[in-house]
Amino acid sequence: MSSSSVNLCKQLIRKSYDNLTFVKRYFSSSSSTSITGKIYSTVDDDNNQIGRIKISNPSKLNAMQLSMYSEIPSVVNDLIANNSNKLRVIVLEGDGEKAFGAGSDISEFAFNRTGKEQMENYSKKENEATESLLNISLPVIAKIHGPCIGGGLNLALAADIRYCAEDSTFCIPPAVLGIGYPQELMDLLLAAVGSRSKVKELIFTSKMINAEEALSIGLVDGVCKKDELDEKIMSITKKIVKLAPKTLIAAKAGANAKTEEEYKNAKQLCDECYSSEDYKEGVEAFLEKRKAIFSGR
Repeated sequence: MSSSSVNLCKQLIRKSYDNLTFVKRYFSSSSSTSITGKIYSTVDDDNNQIGRIKISNPSKLNAMQLSMYSEIPSVVNDLIANNSNKLRVIVLEGDGEKAFGAGSDISEFAFNRTGKEQMENYSKKENEATESLLNISLPVIAKIHGPCIGGGLNLALAADIRYCAEDSTFCIPPAVLGIGYPQELMDLLLAAVGSRSKVKELIFTSKMINAEEALSIGLVDGVCKKDELDEKIMSITKKIVKLAPKTLIAAKAGANAKTEEEYKNAKQLCDECYSSEDYKEGVEAFLEKRKAIFSGR
């Protein structure tokens, strides 16, 4: 082997070691389990059209605790139920300025993710959290900055669109911990990235990637400067709330459909658009050369 090849191998080994060290540093950002994170929701405009679901455990870089996974379904349900006639889009974000979500809180694993029964319960809560986000009929946008790792990335994958700041970092580290990566999450990752070999590389190496690489492989849909991220998200949400809700809901159902039943449901939602008040409003506004005002009916 030539000296240049040897040097390249050394560089690759060092880079892999640095990646693993980086992952472990984030996962062990706090060894204390006394701090309890939470999931909560808000609506942030006068018309209650833009909802937000916040991952809040900032002292631990928004690491997900079991109690937080358990809270997500009810937070989602309450947000939609309390604003069902007005809500048009939901933003999923991390609390604070440092992180979207640095993964599951590893300090909990010794007492709630050990043994078959606990493992099954933890996986069930994780899956229910992800499913509740996936089942939101409205558009969901993930607003990402800082670490978006492991369990945090899994939640981001449940969003329809992902935008991130330049300081974002991404990693899928189950091999660092010796845990399995569920098929449901594998399917979400494959849907985002598209390349099976790239998905394997991310998991086989537990490599940390930056925002630009995440964009290049399709893991995110846009990158901007950190101080421009709020403006970017607001710009997108304001565009969404001006459009016909029934059309967007039908489009999301069609894009996500996998089973025959889901295809039928998507078709029904699409057909219903043509008998809606919004269809009438859209056509009339076009002919009258004015902006349509959609009601969601």
